[in-house]
Amino acid sequence: MLTTAQKATLKTFIQSDTALNTLLVDGNLSGLADALNAAHSPTAKAWDRAVPVDRISDAIDDTKYTPADAPDGTVLYQNRALYINIKQMNLQTKVLGRETIDATKAIVRAGLKDSVTSIPAGASGANVHPGGASGVNVMNACLRISPCTRVEKLFSSDPATTGTVTGEILVIEGEISYTELIDMTE
Repeated sequence: MLTTAQKATLKTFIQSDTALNTLLVDGNLSGLADALNAAHSPTAKAWDRAVPVDRISDAIDDTKYTPADAPDGTVLYQNRALYINIKQMNLQTKVLGRETIDATKAIVRAGLKDSVTSIPAGASGANVHPGGASGVNVMNACLRISPCTRVEKLFSSDPATTGTVTGEILVIEGEISYTELIDMTE
């Protein structure tokens, strides 16, 4: 349900677009709702409020947490192994026992990104990235599958970037119905 201020913003938006305003003036509220519920152009993605944990898991190459070098009994090797373990524990803290993750929260995305990047498990302790360079695979998994609609984009806050992936933070999610547009005709 839109607030009074949001209704005013929406009406101004509709009136500023010739095609949308024509639908409003003609009283074609169903057509207007369809136009507002169409995908925004250019395509805009949004952070998902309920990312399935299995989608995140599918974006992680777990084999990259296993050191490439054989254990050699040195303190350096042990320290690398401990560091890798800390990163894995951080990842587990984020996902174990949950079905979904709220990726609209910057701190959640930052923690996920940290736990899947810069893992010293490559040859001679070189960093590897189980979630892709800069966590790109995991961050892309945290985006909502469906693109933003025109009405969602209108009310979204500034886009937020984590790593190299950017998504909208939606204030209003889902479709607007023609009955919600009745106020526009008054």
